[in-house]
Amino acid sequence: MNEITRFAIFILSLFFIYKISCAQTFGQRVLGAVFSSKDIAVRQSVSPMISTITSFEEKEEMVEEAIPYETVYVKNANLEIGEKSVEKEGIDGKWIRAYKVTYWYGEEAKRELLNTEKEPAQNEVVNVGTKIVWRKVDTLGEKNVSDAKISYWKKMPDVWATSYDKSCYGCNEYTALGAKLDYGICAVDPKKIKLYTRIYVPGYGICQALDVGGAIEGNKIDVGFYDLHAQSPEVGWKGAHYTSIYLLDNEEANLTLLP
Repeated sequence: MNEITRFAIFILSLFFIYKISCAQTFGQRVLGAVFSSKDIAVRQSVSPMISTITSFEEKEEMVEEAIPYETVYVKNANLEIGEKSVEKEGIDGKWIRAYKVTYWYGEEAKRELLNTEKEPAQNEVVNVGTKIVWRKVDTLGEKNVSDAKISYWKKMPDVWATSYDKSCYGCNEYTALGAKLDYGICAVDPKKIKLYTRIYVPGYGICQALDVGGAIEGNKIDVGFYDLHAQSPEVGWKGAHYTSIYLLDNEEANLTLLP
């Protein structure tokens, strides 16, 4: 083998080595393959699993709303006036509503009513006495009471008793019913005591309900004088205080179901 032949073989060997090297580089770049002298291993690239997280969320919610019970008052002739008894306890009812609620990023976006149920309230029933029982109260020493004891049909405890005369703010010489204001007249709440009723007020005596007043509401009474400063010492009136008062007239119209 001459020199030219050996040189040609050498050049061909370099050419094949170059080709193999180029093929390996190309495979690694394009196919991700690794070439060796024995085999070709193909490396596969696996894409990670894609998970989608939605920003919407739906829940079913139950909402309850109370229905307050009412109180029904019933006249009862077996109970004395002023007495009350509960015949039936009241029970609140309720509305029950089911909703489908849609949330967007944790904030409520939509509310849809699915169903509504009602549990009715059960009213409270209270018996109120209407039976009149006459009793006696000691009135010894009262200025305008002739008897030592007088009969009454209803006692009202814890009444706030005040006094007034023609010179008080908003007052004049005549009452709301047109009577001339003087000792023996009083102002009441007509929802509690019927007008024209005679009332015994300890420390004052007997007065008749012939007046009303904006400040006289509920368990209040305002006893009248023509001249408070001159007359109150004569009857022994000691000013505003809580006391019991006694109704002396038993007209049916005096009966009330107000609690």
